Amino acid sequence: MFYWYDYLLVFFVLVTSVLIGGKQMKIFPIAVSVIVSHFSGITLIAVPADVYKYGAFYGLTCLSAVLLVIASMYVYYPVLFKGDYSSIYEYLEVRFNRKIRLFSSFLYILYENFLLPVVVYTPALALSVVTGFSVQLIVLLICGTCVFYTAIGGLRTVIWTDIFQFVIVMIAFLTVCSEGIKSAGGIPSVWNKAVSGKRLDIFDFDPDPTKKDSFWICTFGLAARFLFYVCLSQTSVQKYMSLSTLRRCRWSLLLSGLCWCLVNICAVSVGIIIYANYHNCDPVMDKKITKNDQIVSYYVEQVAQKISGISGLFMAALLSSAISTLSSSLNSLSGVIYNDFVRKFSKKSFTEKTSVRIMKIIVVIEGIWCTSMIFVIQYLGEILPLATAITGLIDGPSLGLYTLGICFPQVDSTSAFYGTIGGVIFVSAIYFPSIYYKQKQVFVYPAKELSVKGCNVTHETFSMASKYSNPFHENFTSNSYNVDGLDVVNSTMKVDDFSANQPFFFFRISYAYYCLLGALVTIILGLIITYVKKCKSKSPANPTRPASLPLLVE
Repeated sequence: MFYWYDYLLVFFVLVTSVLIGGKQMKIFPIAVSVIVSHFSGITLIAVPADVYKYGAFYGLTCLSAVLLVIASMYVYYPVLFKGDYSSIYEYLEVRFNRKIRLFSSFLYILYENFLLPVVVYTPALALSVVTGFSVQLIVLLICGTCVFYTAIGGLRTVIWTDIFQFVIVMIAFLTVCSEGIKSAGGIPSVWNKAVSGKRLDIFDFDPDPTKKDSFWICTFGLAARFLFYVCLSQTSVQKYMSLSTLRRCRWSLLLSGLCWCLVNICAVSVGIIIYANYHNCDPVMDKKITKNDQIVSYYVEQVAQKISGISGLFMAALLSSAISTLSSSLNSLSGVIYNDFVRKFSKKSFTEKTSVRIMKIIVVIEGIWCTSMIFVIQYLGEILPLATAITGLIDGPSLGLYTLGICFPQVDSTSAFYGTIGGVIFVSAIYFPSIYYKQKQVFVYPAKELSVKGCNVTHETFSMASKYSNPFHENFTSNSYNVDGLDVVNSTMKVDDFSANQPFFFFRISYAYYCLLGALVTIILGLIITYVKKCKSKSPANPTRPASLPLLVE
């Protein structure tokens, strides 16, 4: 339940976001802004829920951060700064041609227009539950506030608002963690419960790519995903390129990696702490909530009974993350649409004042589109898988395209274009059948052991526990115990026992590998086409294209 101080906290976030603006670009604000703009309700809600059910594998993303920072500092950004490109798409046009630039820009615009409504819908739905206001009204409030300060203040306002929102999120994380540790009996108790529940068994070196999580999947698979998402998406490039020198950019990249690790460690810690509190009574099996993704909100609601204002603080953090992602994306979208489509296809040139006005109009139009799509999303359950599919389709092939341009000077525009098309087709051929099989429950990922022996167990709870732990009701191992005369079962699926019924190997590959696979297929196809063309024609490579990577790195 929301009280007056909860509303005050949420209102404070919105008002402060509007009032901030007009600072000079510095290393630390850029680093924090990039990270804040790339985590949303997924980080605050989905990551802890995943850790609670499957273990702390997501903590390995700190190793991924090391890889993506090194690659960005010494492979990609030296090239971008050498050419003084205002966007990643400008680089693609200089390196290849206008067709590839427009193709890549179009994919980015399509991706953002489907993803952003989902980013806004997540906090709106959560706020609607605790406040009683309609989702539509909350969406209008979020989008209206965000569009206003993005259009008025531009990039500087976006960056300094992100700093404020980062502080809100970290305070929420630390408060929730602190109270959770106390209620679980202290840090040693949390640690022991996590160890006994196997939530910290994350160093699984099994090379099987069909597992949900492993050391290799979470380190190298997610490294490719985060490399594109955090460092090479237009939202990030626009901010890093606002710095004056490559040296400043490298320092900002390093700080971004540290901030990324800090946020992810906090999210993983929340998941571990929640497990320590509910290790004897899973709220899903106890029918307190209907699905695992709701466990963070349920936990915060329980904590709110002990600390006044914690619900408002957490919802403010959730709201902040959504606003940050939306504002950064709106700012980048306006630049991409204007530079790559409006200005390119216009027959007349625009003054600087007119250009700024057009980009502000684009921000408003995108905000209206985002708000309108929310009214559709609440009736279309398939929109979230669609947004996720677009993410998987774009990240890998786009990363492969940038890598071809920067690291392989012999690759021409034709080879890069068809290599990227091949990457998109390859990931699509894996992803869509995989979604179908998962919806049909042809294969599932087994969860860590969950228990209801500390609950007020009823026959209804027992039935729910059996169904939740074992959706196939066969081929599982179990640990049984008696609570109030009931035989309660903890079960873990044995996937190998029904491997004969599993779909083709490629359709079971972990989603974390989609970006890496898309990038590799794009690069390999681009190189193969280049080799075939070279064999057919002995003409030298186009000398007007940018030089190879070693000549550009400082």
